[in-house]
Amino acid sequence: MPIDTIAQKILQIIGSPPAEGHNSIFPLSTVYSTTQHTMRSVIAPQTIALLVLQGTKILTLQAESIRLHVGDMFMIPPQIEFTVENIPEADTGQYLALCLTFDEKMLARVGALKNNESNLSPQRASMFRFLMTSDLDAAIETVLNSIANYPQNHHLRSLYQEAVLTIIGEETSCVPYLWEQAQSWQARCAFLFSMDPGYRWTITEVAERLGVGERSLRRHLQAEDIGFRELLQATRLNAALNRLQLGTENVGEVAYRCGYESASRFAGLFKQRFGITPSELLRAYAVSEYSLTES
Repeated sequence: MPIDTIAQKILQIIGSPPAEGHNSIFPLSTVYSTTQHTMRSVIAPQTIALLVLQGTKILTLQAESIRLHVGDMFMIPPQIEFTVENIPEADTGQYLALCLTFDEKMLARVGALKNNESNLSPQRASMFRFLMTSDLDAAIETVLNSIANYPQNHHLRSLYQEAVLTIIGEETSCVPYLWEQAQSWQARCAFLFSMDPGYRWTITEVAERLGVGERSLRRHLQAEDIGFRELLQATRLNAALNRLQLGTENVGEVAYRCGYESASRFAGLFKQRFGITPSELLRAYAVSEYSLTES
């Protein structure tokens, strides 16, 4: 299925034209924009396969930048910070990317098939990049058709989704690393946080949900060079970034839903992390009908 056909299929599912920002029908989501913008320190709570359909995306991991063009795919590991730049194409003035999310169980099953391969270092962003193949194209088409034709059949969708991941595992050797990263304690905690970023999470409750003692969880996170509060704040801010990209809430609403009582404090932390204010992000996605107030 040509890239243009994939884009048309997505538009049939999520609406045409899509709302600017982040549109989602789990496990499929899209990012659509008509304005070039850059965000730093962006993390994903789960593994994402990204396919560029229009425009260009630049992903930077430390000193290495990867420029993704139409038809390029990239596996985004959980809890790894990237700088992201979305650039609309010159002809249409649009940027559009497809994202497929994979949970830890899928990664475990597919990763087990590749457990004799060496894990990758997350320092090399190029190792997560690969090109669309005919088999992968057909598998993605099947996922899209299942969402369009059987929107309530989550089991069927999951089977087709795992088929996509299995093919990706044949095209790239990064799946063992992705599996390992998804099992990290910070990834497990972040996944819990992302389910309800506005909740007043405590380390005692999180440890209980993960089936470990509080002191053990602190040690595990310390071994991964991150603290509980630092991880919680990073997850909340990234959840806020996704909500702002949806374009359905103003800054104050997003701040509250992500656990911040003060919109001005939230805006300051957001700017400090991503290098862009919430208002600037909303303007980048042309959400003019919503308030851009930050205080």
